[in-house]
Order: sequence, then C-alpha cells, then structure tokens
Amino acid sequence: MNNEEYLKQLADAEKNNKRTELEQARAASITGIEQEKASVLPTFQAAKQRTNVQSQIGAKNLAEFWARRGQTRQGISAQAESSRGNQLAGALGDIDIAKQSAITGFGQQTAQAGTDYQNALATGYGNIESGLATNLYDERIRLQQIEEAERIRLARAAETRSNQNRSIAASKTAATLAHERSLEKSSSKVLKGVLIPHDYAVKNQIKGIQTGENEFTYNVDGDQVKVRKGVNPFTGTTNPDAKNKETDDWDVFPNGYQPKNVKGKPVTSTKTKIDVNGQSQNVWKTPPVTIGAGLFDGKKRQIVSNYYFWDGANNKYWKLTTAEKKELGL
Repeated sequence: MNNEEYLKQLADAEKNNKRTELEQARAASITGIEQEKASVLPTFQAAKQRTNVQSQIGAKNLAEFWARRGQTRQGISAQAESSRGNQLAGALGDIDIAKQSAITGFGQQTAQAGTDYQNALATGYGNIESGLATNLYDERIRLQQIEEAERIRLARAAETRSNQNRSIAASKTAATLAHERSLEKSSSKVLKGVLIPHDYAVKNQIKGIQTGENEFTYNVDGDQVKVRKGVNPFTGTTNPDAKNKETDDWDVFPNGYQPKNVKGKPVTSTKTKIDVNGQSQNVWKTPPVTIGAGLFDGKKRQIVSNYYFWDGANNKYWKLTTAEKKELGL
C-alpha cells in the first residue's frame, strides 16, 4: 500500500467516526425530546380534568345557593348553566390549542435535530475531504522531490561513466592510430594486437568471428584484426573471471571475452535491457543467496539476487545499485 492509499483510508475512517459521533448526538437529542414530550402531554389531560371538576363544583355551589334562598329561579339557573358551559368549552379549547402547539413544537425540534445532523455531517465531511486534498498534494510534492533527486543522482552517475568511457576511448584511439602508423609500410591487412575503439565498434556494429580454437577476427574497414580468445578487443585485457580457476578452461560467452560468471558465481540473463555506452545490453543476475538466516542473529531472513550489466568498454561487470534496481523494476 502506498502513502496515497493509506491517506485515503485514514480519511474514510475519519468519516465513519464523524458519522457515528453525529448519529449518537442526534439520537440523544431525539431521546431528550421524546422524554420531554412524554412528560408534558399528560399535563394537558390533567388540566382538562381539573377544569371540568372546577366547573361542576361551581354549578353545584350555585344550585345550593339558590336552594338556601328557597328559590329555584329556573330562568336564572338556565342562563347560568349556559354561561358555565360556554366558559368550560372555551377553557377546554384553550387547553387543546396549547396541547397542539406543544405537539407541533416537539415535531419541529425533532426535524431540527435531523437538519442539524445533516448540516454537521456535510461540514465534517467537507473538512475531512479538504484535509485529505492537502495531504495528497503534500505527498505528491514529496514524491516528486524524491524522484527529482534520484533523477539528478542517476544523471550525474551516467555523466561520470560517460566521461570515463570517452577518456578510455580517446586513449584507445590514440593507441590504435599509433599502431597503425607503425604498420603503414607493411602491405599486410591482417593486424594483431590492435585495440578497436569501442564507440567506433558500436557505431559500425563490428563483431568478432571465431576463426580458430583460440582466435577471433574483427573486420575493421577491410582490415582483419586478430584477437586471442579471452582478450577484450577494446581494452586489450582479460577479465579475471574469464577462465575457470579449477579447470583452466575459458568460461566466456560466444563473443570470446565476456565471462559467464562474476567472481565464480554464474550469471543468467534477465528479460530487462539497459543502455550501456550506446548499446542495448542484458541485465544479468547471479543465483539467489539467503541473508539474515542465522538462528540467533535476530534478523529477518531474506533471499536476494545481485544484478549486473556488462560494460565491454571497461571489460567488467557493474553491479546495479538499489536505486537502479528499483528504477528497472527488479
């Protein structure tokens, strides 16, 4: 998992936590509203009952008053009863209106709790997305800086190698010209021991052909350059690994000078190619070895292979660095 995926996972976790937090707050708010509603609504029924009782007590007292006076006053009693009924209905109506107002208020509070939840959730998600965008931007800048630093390092390393190769090629060219001048008086076109400039050989695709058990011939502008097996035609030297130290036999590839091993460890070709001094060369690897395998050393056991590329201009294998292996996907 790369850092960008990790940051996105953190943002998703923050969103889940924010949603859970707000849902709990909304549930607590609604519970409080329902508890208050359950406490308040019964008071309206009690108020109606008290109003009825008080009205009936008033009617009873009035009837007793007229009875003590020995008067029935039917007309007055009917009028009073009618007035009492109107007052009672008005009082009960006021209680119903108050109750309905309370119910509406509780409904509005519940709806507001839902609205507050949605607004807080949108704000929380927005803040998390904004923070994620900032973190992703910072991470991309960091990766770009690392890539740029690595690009500069590889460019400098390539420039250093190129300068070294040009210097070697220049010295080879000078040696070759000097040798050719020494042969100007000779009519023979078969030259022995002549160094072939590597850049010139690459440009003109000059390759040796085995013309004897221990001899290779290179056609250089019509001249036949003879080179002993095992000798690099560009350096005039033999790589120390070109001969098997146990059998004293040549252990080289068909070009006659590139060893099939690095310090005794056989190399096999990978499918990866790399540009070396203007040539597309294979990347080679040695057999995997186990490191950190000690019983009590506390280190993690790993199986690794070393990777190399062949530099014919310098007659040696170069070991790839960790950064170069990473760049090539090895």
